[in-house]
Amino acid sequence: MAKDVNPKLFPIFVVNNSDMEARIKEAKVLDGYKVQLIFTDGTEGQKDFSELAGKGVFADWKNYDSFKQVQITHKGRVLEWPDERDFCADSLYLAITGKTFAL
Repeated sequence: MAKDVNPKLFPIFVVNNSDMEARIKEAKVLDGYKVQLIFTDGTEGQKDFSELAGKGVFADWKNYDSFKQVQITHKGRVLEWPDERDFCADSLYLAITGKTFAL
């Protein structure tokens, strides 16, 4: 993991559970590099991306208009920005809910 990225923002999970398949239904960009997410199961929450803005592959997020170009892709399985910068729905779901998997 890059030195300038906080591993607590996006913990790495090894998931071997076929029941987990979060899908993003809606994503709304908020102020302060936050995105309000609604998942197909009704779960809602905000994800704060501010620690990433301006760093590494997210350097162009210093321009907030670039950050606002987020889209839901891959049938709700991915939150994606131009140039294929993306986050899978499962990791966002786990980050928002605080849930973890026991393997």
